[in-house]
This record gives sequence, C-alpha cells and structure tokens, in this order.
Amino acid sequence: MANVTEHTEFQSLKPWLGSFLNLDAPRTVSQSANEKAKFSANFETDDASEIARFKAEIARVAREKWPNLDIGAAIQAGRLQVPLSDGDKLADKAKAKSEASGKQRLREWSRGKQVLIARSEFFPAVTIVENGQVVTLDDEAAAKRARNKYFFTGVSVLFAVRFNAYEGVGANGLPGVNAYLAAVESTGAGTPLIARRDPAERFQAYRGIASQEDPTQAPASADW
Repeated sequence: MANVTEHTEFQSLKPWLGSFLNLDAPRTVSQSANEKAKFSANFETDDASEIARFKAEIARVAREKWPNLDIGAAIQAGRLQVPLSDGDKLADKAKAKSEASGKQRLREWSRGKQVLIARSEFFPAVTIVENGQVVTLDDEAAAKRARNKYFFTGVSVLFAVRFNAYEGVGANGLPGVNAYLAAVESTGAGTPLIARRDPAERFQAYRGIASQEDPTQAPASADW
C-alpha cells in the first residue's frame, strides 16, 4: 500500500473557472478494471496570486514528505507528479486529439491558465449561491438537478481540496501529490464553454421533411 501523508483542507481565496465538474455521480476516466469511480473537477485560473499559493502548498506538502528532495527539479523532470497542469499543454493535447479523431474536443479556454485536477471517492460538500443565499446540496440527486445551471464548464466556483503526498506503487509508479476534492461552491455566474444542443432543434431535420411528406404514401424499401 502506498505511503500517504494527508493534510487539512486548502481553499481558493478567489473564484476559479470550473470545468468538467463531475459531481452528480462517481465515474471512471480509463478502461482499467482496477480504477475506482470518483467524483472529479477541474479548476482553472490565470490569477498569479492564486497560482503561487497553490504551488507553494503543493511544494510544502512534498517537502514534508521528502525533505531531502529538490521538489522543483523533480517536478520539472517529471519524476514527481502533481495535480496542477499547464493549460497550454492541455489545450494542445485536446487539439491534437480533436484533429486525430475528427471530433471537436477543443479546450482553448485553458490557454494561459493553470489547471488543478481534484478527485474523491466520496461525495464532496457541494453548495450553490442562489438568490444571494448559500444553499447546500445534500446528495448526488440534488447535484444532478443543479448540474446544467450551476456546474457547467465555464462557471465561476470556489473550492477546497486536501493535498496528499504518496509514494509510487509498483516498479514504474511515480511518487507525487494528489488533490482530493473536499468542497465546491458554484456562484452560477459564467459563460458555458461547451455548447449544449438546443432541445428544440434536435429533431428539426425530421420536422422539415415531415411537413413535406404525404403521410398516406408507403415508405421506400431499404436495400438491406
């Protein structure tokens, strides 16, 4: 079992952009049979003071675990994994995948930002700001009902995580620091960055054809 050092919650002091907020049900992100389904969220910002705070806390947790390690050098060399990523690299990766698959999966909004990825096996504390009041969402069903209005990619959020240092597992496992998702508060403000199809347009092609068809005419037979 990995050796883990757990710390208290560390909170954002300013709103970050929330993306891919998976708070209504735990899900897996790979095809591995060993992966446990988790709640997850991406938090993105270009605010220098917030980035500095989170980098300092991640480094502090790592130094506490490995006091003789040059933390900055280990991170730069890819020998120590951290939950904070370069938004430009994530945008480049999404663009390459989009071009390779032919499906548009861009995340250009991440450019110039740092992106914190946090996960948890347990439902985090979830709140929303509604009519100026903080409302607690007690369970996954409540989070699901609020998802479209309060947890879309592009919404402004506050959050809390717990950073944990861990040893690598297995011959090829790297040590690192994880961010465990503790709490999310959605302001409800922001602009959706991933377009959702208008339900009224979903069957528009059928409606256009149906209005010109004779309902008494038999349909053409299929070739198969």
